[in-house]
Amino acid sequence: MRNQDQVIRDTPPEKIRQALASLSRQLTITTRNLETCTEHVSVLEERQGILLTERWGCDHPRRIATAEHLNSQDYHKAIDNLERLVVMRLFELTKLNQSGTGEFGT
Repeated sequence: MRNQDQVIRDTPPEKIRQALASLSRQLTITTRNLETCTEHVSVLEERQGILLTERWGCDHPRRIATAEHLNSQDYHKAIDNLERLVVMRLFELTKLNQSGTGEFGT
């Protein structure tokens, strides 16, 4: 904490004002972006007929079920990819007439 205090004391006031002005601009821009995103979400909810009371909180049963479904999809994609790689390797071994040897050669 002492180092930060010393840095602030040693920084010229004009640089501090510039840094604060820059932070203020960034805050304004970020706030506007948040408001814009919130408006877009509201429009989408309105178009979809989603009521404010129907929003899914962290413990909403449909949110939990959806999260589980997405996790399951990721798992199945990984299994499918593994199966694809195994089949590719078997085809490679078949081409080399080594499919039954158990050797993976380098």
